[in-house]
Amino acid sequence: MGRGKIEMKRIEDATRRQVTFSKRRAGFLKKAHELAVLCDAQQMVMEITRLRKEIDQLEAGLRRQTGEDLSSVATVDELSQLQLQLESSLSKVHARKDELMSQQLEDMRRMVHYSLIVVAVVVFADEW
Repeated sequence: MGRGKIEMKRIEDATRRQVTFSKRRAGFLKKAHELAVLCDAQQMVMEITRLRKEIDQLEAGLRRQTGEDLSSVATVDELSQLQLQLESSLSKVHARKDELMSQQLEDMRRMVHYSLIVVAVVVFADEW
């Protein structure tokens, strides 16, 4: 009995997304290597190597941007640039949070309004 098929969609949680990427990357590279061996495709091996290097560079950049690997940031200017990027990201997060909270507040107001209407109708019906 195998695992059920999962729906392919973006993983919203950054930590879970990174873990899933790391696990699947190894499997993908293994399958690509096996295909290269089976088909005697030297070009495929070179492409795998290029992709592996590109992925490693992207992961290093991501770690640097999230502040996990600041040892590679050499200058005050680079740190200042990173700070500006983080502040920009934070302001976007705050704006989205405010938007969602406003939407929730409006939904709650609407629910209270409709509840009051229902109560008024029930009270009016009892009096009539």
